[in-house]
Amino acid sequence: MKAATTLLMSALVAFCAVSCSFDPAKDTAKYLDKAFSSLDEGDAAAAGKQLDKLAGKLDGLDAAEQQAFFEAFWVYRENYQEGDYGSHVTFDNEMEEMLHAAEVPSVGTILTTLLEGAYSAKDEQGFKQVATLFEIMCYNGDHDRQLALRDKREAWFAAKRAEEEAAERTYVPSEEPAEEEPAQDAGISPAEYANSVMEAFYKAAAAQDFDEYCGIDYECGEADWFTPEQWEAYSKAEAAWKQANPEKWAVIRAYRQALIADGNALSVLDLE
Repeated sequence: MKAATTLLMSALVAFCAVSCSFDPAKDTAKYLDKAFSSLDEGDAAAAGKQLDKLAGKLDGLDAAEQQAFFEAFWVYRENYQEGDYGSHVTFDNEMEEMLHAAEVPSVGTILTTLLEGAYSAKDEQGFKQVATLFEIMCYNGDHDRQLALRDKREAWFAAKRAEEEAAERTYVPSEEPAEEEPAQDAGISPAEYANSVMEAFYKAAAAQDFDEYCGIDYECGEADWFTPEQWEAYSKAEAAWKQANPEKWAVIRAYRQALIADGNALSVLDLE
């Protein structure tokens, strides 16, 4: 009897391993098919439940599997509606609707796994798109839901910053980088000025300090001390800052959008 029981348990374990396994490269599309099919039938709640099921398969994925999940998701997006004109917009809008119908933990799991996978794949476009979708989730819907998702997003970015800072501490450059030529009139390099401006924008936006934000915006509008070449260097540094600090950039964008929507005349209107 004991031998039979052991054999039965072994069979059950083997069956579970087969039936419960999840291959991101092969199985992601299956879950997305079911979710989009439910949405096409007008049942957003059922579509959200399909995403809940998908999220349940993502816990415990290693780095390679997370990247495979992102890549399968991205291929699905690229081929949605056979890649017809506007299909990406349709996909993003419908994915947003389904995520709103899914449970908060599921949304957080799916989006952070996609962020991790895009980051590992070094897919800048994909990372930006997922980060934008995450931002939408964090600032729309029920307030408690927004706060929970913001906590999830900020925790991911904080962990990623900690990893990068740890890597920087252990990195030994082969040679000293060349110093940037400082701007003659400003007394500060374009990159330094870009970083200081973006950090100042972020602090003012995070605090929702209207006067401080407008003061920084006015200063940027009046700045005229760089040469065209130095302004080009400034723009590159600003773009690098946005890429390195997507969560801070999201705060600036959201606050800037609100100011513009309220009819404020800003000097800096960049939302890209």
